Amino acid sequence: MAITKLSRHKYLLDFYPHGRNGKRVRRTFPTSWQAHHYEKAFKERKFLEEITGEPQPVRIPLSMFTDKYLNYVSNTHAKPTWEGYENTFRQLNAYFKKTDPDLITIRPDEIISFIIHIQNHRRTRNGKPLSVRTINRYKENLRSSFNVAIKWGYLKRNPARSLTTERLEEKLPRIVSYDEFARLLKVSALYLQNILILTYFAGLRKQEIFRLRFSDLDFKTKSILIREAKNKKDRILPMHQEIFNKLSRQNTKKKQNAPVVSFNGSPIRSNVKRSLLRACIDVGLPFVTLHNFRHSFAVNSLRAGIPIRTVQTWLDHASISTTMRYLSFTDKMIQEDISKLPSLQKGLTTK
Repeated sequence: MAITKLSRHKYLLDFYPHGRNGKRVRRTFPTSWQAHHYEKAFKERKFLEEITGEPQPVRIPLSMFTDKYLNYVSNTHAKPTWEGYENTFRQLNAYFKKTDPDLITIRPDEIISFIIHIQNHRRTRNGKPLSVRTINRYKENLRSSFNVAIKWGYLKRNPARSLTTERLEEKLPRIVSYDEFARLLKVSALYLQNILILTYFAGLRKQEIFRLRFSDLDFKTKSILIREAKNKKDRILPMHQEIFNKLSRQNTKKKQNAPVVSFNGSPIRSNVKRSLLRACIDVGLPFVTLHNFRHSFAVNSLRAGIPIRTVQTWLDHASISTTMRYLSFTDKMIQEDISKLPSLQKGLTTK
């Protein structure tokens, strides 16, 4: 093996894993320490394989696995998912401070101690302890990432396997009525009106709305093309008449290429929540999040008699069980279904 310095932050490790007659491998590392660490770990693993006759996991520092895994997630998951993993591993690396242990040396009890540390010391922006949902997300991120590490040959067993997620209190989502929605539209700015209409009448997620362009809206066929959704898949949605009426007029002006921009044409990202809160205060309504309008779209679709499989496709739910939770709001449909069951009176009259 030979380590060559190519530049300030680039070191080349040149070696033959299976001897001179085998394939040549050339790998680069940002620091000389990582290059020497990989060289040492490779020799130890090869020595153990010769003694035991079994393949050994590749030793990789936690920091190196973090970089590799986050790069993998950025190409396979949506941006909010990547941010969740990035936050989890940032806290995990900070917990181990400057030791930077090999991934294979991390014990289950250390992962449990890390979760306890997060519960006791991490706080929200308002100074409150983290919620059960947030702690569960830390646990799920660790379990799923270490399962990938097993597939990549860095681990034999998942050190987060003993983590159990706590049961959450299942609350029904807040549904915005048509009257409340109309009142909010009257006091909202133009860009917020477009956001609310796209959410309430198409069920789009916030990031999907921000990425939407007028070129994705086909006003002839009344369809909406959603690019790179949460599951990294494109999908086509039918365009509601309210969306057509609202955006077709703006599209004819040709002053902007997206339906959601500020007055000067720049993209809008961060002040949606503040504007929505101000609109709720103006009309005297309790605060509702943007996702509540997506919930409302699902419930209104099911109440209109649209098949649940169709609603699942529109909402881009990976599992139909996610869509089925909205069935509890379809009271009229439930009453109609239960009225089809035979009653005792009918049973007596048929005899």
